[in-house]
Amino acid sequence: MEMHQEKFVTWDGVEYGLSVGTRMAGDGNMVGWFELYDVKSGGGEYYAEGGLWFEDDSYTLCDYDGVYTLPKPVCDALRDMGFDPSYAEEYTTTPIERNEHGDEFVVGCAKCGNDVYEVNEKGLCNECVNL
Repeated sequence: MEMHQEKFVTWDGVEYGLSVGTRMAGDGNMVGWFELYDVKSGGGEYYAEGGLWFEDDSYTLCDYDGVYTLPKPVCDALRDMGFDPSYAEEYTTTPIERNEHGDEFVVGCAKCGNDVYEVNEKGLCNECVNL
């Protein structure tokens, strides 16, 4: 079963182009891909892409690559398409904070206090998530 979803989404006040697709691989397992980019700069400010792998039930996400943490709009799109992305949602990141001109703000990790550009929903940087 092949599925594909392409749309524009607003994530924390920024418009992104999103494309998510899945297909049955030759070995009978479901695989997929995603692409996410900021519309304003055509992907110059933010761009992410990668692969998706699913359990034998062809429904439950079990792995992904291309990014350290799977962006929330990708998880949302997978759920809308009938898949279970809960494996990745614990580590889903929030987008970089920006001012009214689109300039990035640096945020502090809630655990280590380091200045970083991205934290998960618990306020932890990627380094602290893996501790």
